[in-house]
Amino acid sequence: MSSRSLRLAARVLVGILLAAVLMLAGGVYLFQRHSQALTAHVLEAFSAATGLKVEAASVDIVLLPIPAASLGDVRIHGEGFQLSVAYATLRPDFWKLLQGELQPAHVQLLRPDLAGRIPLDTLTALPGQGQAGPPSPPGLPEAVHLEIQQGRIDATARDGSRLLLANLYCRLATGHGGRLSGKASWSLLSLTDGEGPVFAVRSVHLDGDGHPFAPLREGGTLRVRGQLEYGDWLRRLSADIQWQGRGNAWELAGSLNGNLMQNGCAIPFALDGKARLRNPDAQHVELTGLRFALAEDNGQLDGLLALAAPDGPSLSGQLFMNRLSLTRWLGFARDLVPGLRLALDNITHVSAEFQLDAAGLRVPAISAHCSGSRFVGTGGVPSWKTPVVTLELMAQHVNLGLAIPEAVGKRPSGPFFDHAPLTSFDPRPGSWNLRSQKTREEDDAPSAADDLGYDIQLSSLHLLYGPLRMQNARVRISPGKAAANGKGRARLDVRTDLYGGTATAQATIGGGGDATEFDIAARLNALQAGALAEDLPALPLRGGRLQAQASLRSRGGDIPSFLARLSGKADLRADNGSLSGLLAKPLAYTSLGLNAQLRQGRWQQSRVGLGGDWTLQLNGRQVRADGSLTGTLWLGGSRRVSLEDMDSRLHLAADREWSGLPEGLELDVRGRLNAQAVPPQLRMAHAEVSGLAAHYAGSLQLGLAKDGPTLKGSGGLSCDDMRRTLALVRENPPSLPQQLRALRVQGDWEYLARRFSLKKLATSLLNTDIAGELSVEARDVPQLRFALSTPFFDVDSLRRTLAPERAAADARREEAIRKAIAERRAIPPPPSPPAGPPWDLRFLKTFGVDGSLHAKRMKSWRLTLTDVHAPVKLADGQMTFQITANLYGAILRSSGQAQFDRGMRFSNHLTADGFDLAQASAERGGDARVSGRASLDLRVSAAMNASGQVLRALDGTWKMRVQDGSHQTLQQGRAKDKPTLFSLLAASGNIRQGIARSGDLSLKAPDMTVRGSGQINLVNETLECQLSVDTPTMDNIPVRVYGSLHDIKTSISAGTVLLYALSGLAQGVTGLVGGLLDGALSLFR
Repeated sequence: MSSRSLRLAARVLVGILLAAVLMLAGGVYLFQRHSQALTAHVLEAFSAATGLKVEAASVDIVLLPIPAASLGDVRIHGEGFQLSVAYATLRPDFWKLLQGELQPAHVQLLRPDLAGRIPLDTLTALPGQGQAGPPSPPGLPEAVHLEIQQGRIDATARDGSRLLLANLYCRLATGHGGRLSGKASWSLLSLTDGEGPVFAVRSVHLDGDGHPFAPLREGGTLRVRGQLEYGDWLRRLSADIQWQGRGNAWELAGSLNGNLMQNGCAIPFALDGKARLRNPDAQHVELTGLRFALAEDNGQLDGLLALAAPDGPSLSGQLFMNRLSLTRWLGFARDLVPGLRLALDNITHVSAEFQLDAAGLRVPAISAHCSGSRFVGTGGVPSWKTPVVTLELMAQHVNLGLAIPEAVGKRPSGPFFDHAPLTSFDPRPGSWNLRSQKTREEDDAPSAADDLGYDIQLSSLHLLYGPLRMQNARVRISPGKAAANGKGRARLDVRTDLYGGTATAQATIGGGGDATEFDIAARLNALQAGALAEDLPALPLRGGRLQAQASLRSRGGDIPSFLARLSGKADLRADNGSLSGLLAKPLAYTSLGLNAQLRQGRWQQSRVGLGGDWTLQLNGRQVRADGSLTGTLWLGGSRRVSLEDMDSRLHLAADREWSGLPEGLELDVRGRLNAQAVPPQLRMAHAEVSGLAAHYAGSLQLGLAKDGPTLKGSGGLSCDDMRRTLALVRENPPSLPQQLRALRVQGDWEYLARRFSLKKLATSLLNTDIAGELSVEARDVPQLRFALSTPFFDVDSLRRTLAPERAAADARREEAIRKAIAERRAIPPPPSPPAGPPWDLRFLKTFGVDGSLHAKRMKSWRLTLTDVHAPVKLADGQMTFQITANLYGAILRSSGQAQFDRGMRFSNHLTADGFDLAQASAERGGDARVSGRASLDLRVSAAMNASGQVLRALDGTWKMRVQDGSHQTLQQGRAKDKPTLFSLLAASGNIRQGIARSGDLSLKAPDMTVRGSGQINLVNETLECQLSVDTPTMDNIPVRVYGSLHDIKTSISAGTVLLYALSGLAQGVTGLVGGLLDGALSLFR
């Protein structure tokens, strides 16, 4: 084209543009000149078309740079509502305007406010709700910009529902194909109905670009931040979500956190992660690193969401949880015992593969740690129509004491939650009033049995229950029969292999709180008692088989309440075993039965007490026993097994072989029993033991220490026929005197570490009351220790009792002596003692003795001693003694020793200084009385190897002295004449082979003095003395004193008698010397 043609075309185009500008300028001029009229016309037309009244306070037209219209204080009135805009600006599309079309290109609204009632039935219905299909998306004009500042909506529907939008800011722009981009924010968007708030969205910020009605197809970006409150159950939900779509694929990333309200309690939760759609055709959404937390539970989910599955959307993947609480979220777990609730509240390291769809939930692989054990298995919810949680888990090792501490006697505090489980959750707005939630008790919340079923199967190859070891244990937990209050209960079915046998149990537990009901039935079958006793030492059974069954019922929310209402029964049967640890040797049985009728239990310091009636029956080849207990059996604690204050009864019958007794043993025991397993101990108060023709009443205590069994008690033993008792104890019982055939012993006794002691002893033996203590210790050299006392000890009576034949022989001899004296015949010599067998006393070297005897009064040889102390020791066959006593006003001391071997050698030193001879003479009796203050010093020793040798073997020295005394002859107990006084009677000498000799016999009387020598033969009881008597009238009168000690004779030479016959000297000398010696010697015959 030529330049000329180009210039022509340019001039035409410029002309057209100038004409258009002139026309536009004219139109604007006309519009400005008539803007009020035109605006009024437009508003009237809008009112006529919509029926709404429209007002504008001002109208302004701007031409440059682009034509625009501004309206001030616009108000649109409708029926019950008003829309007001403080300032509105409309800029049309310039090119459309040139074409004669008015299309907005930019709309700006300042403080738009819609308030009042709007013509809708409700605002709570979701958009499109009730329509047959989804609504058609409206078309958006292109290239339109909308800007709103400080927008507000306060609209109420006919049903009273109210929508409030405050502080709306937005800048939006439409693009090609209906795309929308820009930013928007508001401070509050809320909806309420007649029952309260429905939801509230606060502090929302939107920033995005994309197609609002087809984002998945068209792609785009969107970021949403804000907070949501929904009803009373979602108090706060903070969200920050970013969505990005590109090429029919999209990615969603963000985080959610907030508080879920349950029973007025805030439960924090959080969720963050990513979701991706990579293949639009497959419609699979990848969930990657989806981390979540609910209260203290948290974990991560990686999965695949199938949006276009045949049966509806499905989700499959891998779930890992660091911690999981079943007790917090599932209602059935709240109905379990505190210890199990505590265990299920802390499940860790949970890993699960799962598939979730519209049909149900399938978990083909689960792994979790609980109570120190790792469980693996499967689970799920087979159908949502009838939702039942199923779990089938197995562990290699399980400690039941950790999972259920109550099973081993511990009393844990179960976890406490101030909200109901989520299985009772109702998300419908208004269904839970906030005020009622704050005061509502957890136990009032619906039970899981009302809305969720469960079927849980747990198994363990090795199960530890306290000291008991089980194998192949299986338990199934499922819903049981409802409790009386209508709440659900869990049923536990248990089976396990136990010590060569099996154990099964069924337990139904639930009801909530103090109304929790328990129905328990258990059975043990064919257990090996010996193997069981190895792990349960408190069980005294050894060998044989054991079976038992029990049924229990109770109600209560904790262990004390459960035990207080416990009732039931239990039976135990054992065959072909033995009882060990209770007696000195095992007690074999062919059958053993134990029955218990339980009435009530108690909880005390981590111990379980079972009260009731207990009966025992034992049958064996050698032993039979039956007994009963009424009271409380305690389990757990440091004592493991114990009995407290139980009324008990036992009858025991054993044959000769088992008991070792000639006629066997039959024993009856009654009393109030206390016993414990650790340390082993048995105590019985108010005990009554009858057997072996004897009866014991008092207390008993049996224990087991390192050194062996311990026995002790306090009480009295009585035996009315010791002959019968001895016949029941040994084959050839010794004969007993009549005085020993009845025995009564009272005291505190103890057997510990091979030592038997008896304290506070009180008994009467041979008519002698004895008190004190003694002990026997079985060491390498047994030791006997005693400290005994008696108010009166009659040695003479004891000799007569213990040696009745010797006493009878002595009585016959005394009678013969009296008869011979009366008939003036010679006294017959004493019979020679029979020669006994040789002694072998070496056995006295095999034990030791250390003791003392105290007697307030003791009578021996017809003399009375008071305050007698007699300590004695025996060691290595040598005995020492030191005796002190009061002898008629003087101190008697006797000390000595004896050696025992093939015979006996002894020595003794006896002294008594200044005793009252008159009292001694009077107590001895006889035909004469001798008085004075007497002293005696006697040293003797002897060696013998058989009985009957003591007198012939006696050697020693002796000394006797009597001062200021007298002698008086008696006839039939009365004084025959006046007493003869003397100032001194003294003698000393030695003893050889039973003959006492003296060469210094001296007697001083007012009328005479006597000197002389002589001897006393203790073997044949004779006397021979040669004396010299001096009187005031004559000196050296020879006198002979001779004859039997029982009938002393005195004679003077014949010539002297004739010389002094008239003076009566013979009679005086004879009467004084002979009578005095006879009276003095009578003390020691």
